Parts: sequence; C-alpha cells; structure tokens
Amino acid sequence: MLKKRILSTVCAFVMGMSCFAGMQGAFSADEVGITASAATATVNLPMTRISGANRFETAVAVSKQAYPKGAANVILASDSNYADALCGSPLAKALSAPILLTAKDLVPNATTAEITRLGAKNVYILGGTAVVDEAVEAQLKESGLNVVRIAGDDRYGTSTEVAKHMQQATGKTPVSAFFVSAIDYPDAISASSIAAVKDSPIFYVNRTGKLDDKIKEYLASCGKKLDAAYIIGGTSAISNNILEEIKPYFEKSGRYGGANRYDTNAVVNTAFRSFFTGKDIYLATGKDFSDALTGGVLAAKNGSPIAIADKVLTAKQTEYFKNYGITEAKGNTLEILGGEGAVTNNTAKAVMLYEDPSLTATDGGTSATLKWAKNSFITSYQVYRDSTLLATITNPYTVTYTDKTINKESSYKYRVVYNFTVKGQKYVLDASAEVKRKGFDFRSIMTKENTARLNSEKNNTAKSSFKTENAQSATSTYSYYDIKMLTTKDWATLEKFAKEHFTSSMTKAEKVAYTLNWINKNVWYGTVADGGWAKLVAMAQNGTFSYVNCIFNYKIGQCNCYNGALVSMMLYLGYDAHLVCGYRGRTNASGYDRGGSNHWQHFWGEVKINGQIYVMEAGNYGEDGDWMHLCELYRDVEDKYEYTENGKKITGWRGYLKNGKIVL
Repeated sequence: MLKKRILSTVCAFVMGMSCFAGMQGAFSADEVGITASAATATVNLPMTRISGANRFETAVAVSKQAYPKGAANVILASDSNYADALCGSPLAKALSAPILLTAKDLVPNATTAEITRLGAKNVYILGGTAVVDEAVEAQLKESGLNVVRIAGDDRYGTSTEVAKHMQQATGKTPVSAFFVSAIDYPDAISASSIAAVKDSPIFYVNRTGKLDDKIKEYLASCGKKLDAAYIIGGTSAISNNILEEIKPYFEKSGRYGGANRYDTNAVVNTAFRSFFTGKDIYLATGKDFSDALTGGVLAAKNGSPIAIADKVLTAKQTEYFKNYGITEAKGNTLEILGGEGAVTNNTAKAVMLYEDPSLTATDGGTSATLKWAKNSFITSYQVYRDSTLLATITNPYTVTYTDKTINKESSYKYRVVYNFTVKGQKYVLDASAEVKRKGFDFRSIMTKENTARLNSEKNNTAKSSFKTENAQSATSTYSYYDIKMLTTKDWATLEKFAKEHFTSSMTKAEKVAYTLNWINKNVWYGTVADGGWAKLVAMAQNGTFSYVNCIFNYKIGQCNCYNGALVSMMLYLGYDAHLVCGYRGRTNASGYDRGGSNHWQHFWGEVKINGQIYVMEAGNYGEDGDWMHLCELYRDVEDKYEYTENGKKITGWRGYLKNGKIVL
C-alpha cells in the first residue's frame, strides 16, 4: 500500500505546483480554419491578342499587323502540314511577305480577301501537290496572281529549295544555318524567328543526325565554309552524328536544347537574345504549329523572339521570363498569337509572371508563414497583421513572409496589399487570410456535475487557493494556478509526438488508443522508493514540470501527469476533454479494503463525445496496471466510480480492475 499512499502525496504536492497549469485547452487540426480572400479588379495588363475565329483568320490578323499597308509577296502554306511550312519564316522575311494558310484543295475566303487587301502580285506556295493541291495553284492564277511553287521531293528537299530562294531574294550567301528535327515541329518554331532575324535557312534533319544529300549539295555550293551551324533540340531529337556531318561545311557549331520543347525554346531565346532588337515577346501555344508559323514572321519583322508555353511554366521558362520578360521597366507588351483556345489568359499571365492576388497562411504555432501570388510589375507589397504594418517588400519575386511574434491563443487576420504600375496606370489590390483558432477554457466547459466532483476546487476564492485532503486525512492549502492553454513547448511536444507516431490512416480514436498504450509501455511511475518522486519535485522546482513534458519527454509521472498528458493529447486531437480531481475509495460491505477505510485524492480524465460524458484513465499502478482504459460510461466502469461513506455517496472507486475484472 506504500505505493498507493505515495500517490496521494505526490498528486497533492505537484497539483499545488502546477497540476491545473498543465491541464489546459488546445485546438485540433479540424478546428483550425485558414480562410483566404482576394480583391477582384480588372487590371489592364500589357498584353494584346492577335487572333481570328480559326487558324486561317488568325494568319490574316497577323498579316494585317505585319503589313498594314500591303505587301507585294505572299507565302502560302498548308494549314495541316508543318514540315514544308516552318522552314519558310526566313524566306518570308527576305521577301517582306506574310505567311497565309490554305486548305489542301481550296483557298479559304479569308485568305483570298487578305491577298486582295495586301495588293499582292506574287504567291509562293510551300510544298508539293501532296500538301497543297494543284487546284489551289489554279485558283490563284485565275485571280491574276503570279504563282511560284517551292517544293522538293520531300521535306528535306523543300527546306533546301526554300534556302535557295532565300539566297536569291537577299542576293547573298547565308553565314549560318539552323538544323531542326524533321519529325516534330516545336524546335522549328523556336528557330523560326531568330533564323529569320539572322537571314539563316532552316534545314530538317532526322533523328540519326545524317544530312540529306540535297542539303549537302546546297551547302557545298556556297563555295566556302559558313560561319556557324545551330542545332536546335537535344540528342533525342537529333543525334550527335550531326556534328561530323556538318563539319565540312561550317567553321563552328553549337547545340541549343533543353529537357523538353519549352525548355528548348527558353534556351534558344536566351542564347540569341542579343540579336533581338524588339522589346515585345510573341507567345504561341506549344501544342500546335499554325499560329507560331504565321506569327513567327511578324515576330522576326519586329526583331522579337517567339515563345511557346502551356498552362504551367517550367523552371527554365520562369528563369527566362524573369530575366527577359514583360515588365513595367521595359515598357514592353506580350503579343499573344491565337485565341483563348490556343493560349489562355492564365497562360499569358504566367508568362508575365503575374498572378491574381491571393494569400495563404500556414500556422506554425508561434509563427505564421504567409505566401502570396507574385507580381512582376510590383512597386511594393505591404504585409499587415490586423491593422499593424509588419513589412514593406519591394522585390517583385519575394512572395513569403514569416510572422514570428504570435502565440497559440489568438486568431490573426493578415492582409497583403499589392501596389503596382502597368503602362503608367497604378493599381492597388489586396488579399487576406485568417488563422482561426478555437481554444477550450477549462472551467467554461465544465458541467455542474463535473464542478461538483472537483472537491479540491470547492473552496476557491478570487485569489485562487484551495483545500484538499491527502491520504493521511490531513488538510493542506495549496496555490491554484489559472487554467489557460497549453504552453508553446507543450504544443510543440504534442505535434512532434503526433508526427513521429501517428499515420494518416489512423482515426482520432485510434490515435488516442495508441497514446494510451505508448504511455503504458514507456512511462515510469515515479515513487519515493525508486527516486521518481525526487525527480518530479526537482522538475517542479526548476520550472520544467508540466504533464506533457513529464510524460512525452522525460517518460516519468504519476496519476496527474499520466491523465493530464492523455487529456492534452485528446484536446490536441480535437476532443472536448478535461482533467478531474476526485477521491478513490477502497472499502466494501465485507470489509475487504485493500487498505482499510482509507481513500485518497486521484486524477482521471473525462471526455464529452456527442453530448455524452465518458471516463478515461491512464494511471499506472504497478501490479494494478489494468486500470488503464478509455472512453467508457461511468455506469460501466469500476462500479460507477462511486462509494458510500457515512451514508453519503462520493465519486471515486471502490474496486479495481485485475485481468479485466472488477475486484472488490
């Protein structure tokens, strides 16, 4: 019985030190709400869209932009076959001609009308009759146009014929050439504008890297080695065999490729950025060729790169647009080729590194990390907590801030104000987010019955002291600590335990059961005899004592620690739980008392689930370790937790569990 008597003494002492200080409210994961909202406004971003109802009309819209006063020459390409067409951008620039599109056997009305508007005299058809039928040629000739077909036996031959016509139009031998995959179109798109700017032909190469004989013949006819060969795309597009193939015809060569079509595009535009004299960027979809084909001519005419993009930018694209993209400082514009079906406004915003205002807040206990949307046109971001200005940030790409001056008890409202200027127009938008916390005040959740059971609290005064009876029937007065919330350290300990021991598949009930079993297996029930009592007293004296710290970090405690820690974990998980201080009895009508008529102070836990109060117990009594149980109704547990003394019913125990059975 020594162990039982020591229990009362330690409970009474440590309760006086901090038992209720440790029994504090908390909030659970499902009770933490982070809400966010953003202001809505129309921002006149520096972007224009060049588009029509279909690819034919988009080509016409590009032509009108490039040649508003007309053009003597027009290049006509298939709307459904990229191979013969994409090598035509350098020729189009040399001829001062737009590229328009045609169906295989009929020139669309929109294309015919644009040829008329341009006042064109000559139409150059790219490709053989397999891609553009003779009927198209006949239709054009009937309109009085001079028609020239540029075609080879295949795409390699056609690219060679295009190079010959370009040389004839410029009157000079090219100094460089671009080599792109003949199998797919994206790398040819990336080369189209810069090849035209540099007056360099574009040649097709298959995956093996072998040059077609017709291309070799043309390069040999130039009479001397050209300066540079630019290979566009990685080795999966064109193998390194190309390096040996081109050696006889070029002084030097270089490969420009990335992990995918978008990275390759960024690499090419970065590498040749000094050749682009225009400020604007032309943007086309990377999933089709037609808009980029016709738009590449306009981009080259204005000395600008052509970019391709999808919904999400790659890291290399982001780096490129951050360094050379659309900003207020440059005063440039994003020219979008095609309608929303080709390039969405969200994709355009991504390219401009602009996102609609938004704010998220990540709760870190004693900190909150804010993250908001980037804005490349920023003047400043202003970060507010409630009405307090926390920071002013002028770097447009700094989109995080950590507030390290908060605590677990309070809820906080954050706001980030965007100040930015686009084309001289100033805008102010903001986004807000709130960290909501719900804490449990111990006394506010106590029912009358629970309060009545707190015998140790019945004589509380405003100054908070109380009387309690210990195991030796002596009356003592102890200090009472106000019940607030779990300390920051306690909360961190609970979170650490949860991360290390709980899995995402566990229910909350399973997490509580796991905690109880862990306590039973790992925690030392400290007594005077084994030195545990001295350790607990030392912790109380040096300020390290708390239920959570004792159990989860030091793995030592008595009834108040065991049950206080279990209650704290239940509060952490979102249960409406609290600690109860009462008395435990050991008498029965037969006189079997396991200690005579003695009764002593004890702590246990209660939890309210769906309006019903349950009792739980994490106390370990050595050989009576069967006391541990969870969430059982009073009527089902250890003879109702009641005993009768001097004709009066008192809450407590009159039996104990042994091997799952009640022993009186």
